[in-house]
Amino acid sequence: MNKGKIAITIIKCVTAIVCCAAVSVTSTSVVNKVCDNREAIANIALSDSTGSYSDSSDDYYSEDSASDDYYIEDEAEGNIVDGSSGSVTSENAADSAVRPEDTIASDKVITVTSGLNSTNKAEVLKYYQMVMTKNEKDGLGHNLKLTLIKLDGGSGGIGELISMFEPVAKRALAENSTPNEGLPGVHDQIKVTDIASAKAVNDGRYTTVTMNIVEQTDGPYGKVNEGPVGRTIGVLDGVALAIEKIKGFKADFQNGSLALHYKNPKVVIKVDNKTGALVKGACSWNYQVHVEIEELAVEMSIFSLTLHGTSGIVELTSSY
Repeated sequence: MNKGKIAITIIKCVTAIVCCAAVSVTSTSVVNKVCDNREAIANIALSDSTGSYSDSSDDYYSEDSASDDYYIEDEAEGNIVDGSSGSVTSENAADSAVRPEDTIASDKVITVTSGLNSTNKAEVLKYYQMVMTKNEKDGLGHNLKLTLIKLDGGSGGIGELISMFEPVAKRALAENSTPNEGLPGVHDQIKVTDIASAKAVNDGRYTTVTMNIVEQTDGPYGKVNEGPVGRTIGVLDGVALAIEKIKGFKADFQNGSLALHYKNPKVVIKVDNKTGALVKGACSWNYQVHVEIEELAVEMSIFSLTLHGTSGIVELTSSY
């Protein structure tokens, strides 16, 4: 599947939040009118340069990202993900521990056409993985929608200017909500410990699977398929690297503080028991990413500033 599509599109939302600061200050300094350069923000947020940092021209990712040593071993600590200096452990990590009742009995038979009634995380995960493998081979894709829930410029006059650009950031995200190839996540790498709770309900004709995923927090150098949310749905892939590729724009991520909190991640799929096919219009993968910039020095052209308390919330929903 083309796993780069999700990450690149949402990278642009974070880029929009960060770039709002630099462009707003630049525009007011030069012409003293914020409104004159609002389109510049959208252009930066939508620019292909925000996702052009890898060697793969097809999906903006190097094929090396699928190598065995790409994924960190985070089973022991739940969901501590190496995203540089912003990585923390989710409050729900303890809930994700494997319990004896979350292992599959040796005589349990699970197939894509057997249907399933279970709250056993291991059983539900196995069924989900089998269904996803079958449907991915059938060439299914998904629609991705991004919605800006909130944009807060932070403290001081700079913060007030940034907040004025919320409509532009919303439009930039809306224009990036598009159909995508493949299905979200890397289902064969999802772990039982990635799941906070799971349920499969078989009504005789359809099986509906609901999985609540363990939340995670990344820094600016997180990887698209690392961590519980990354493996199950997909998260930002090196937002710092993406922003650093924007011509004339710099952000000091090494000395700054940027955190990406992936909240309320959830997966719901509906499966036809007879065929094992996903039911169109009844499948979704979603979460909210809370972008928090405690302090970050940014430069654009001849102007520089430091962001304090800048934040934003973007909702991501993939559907089939």
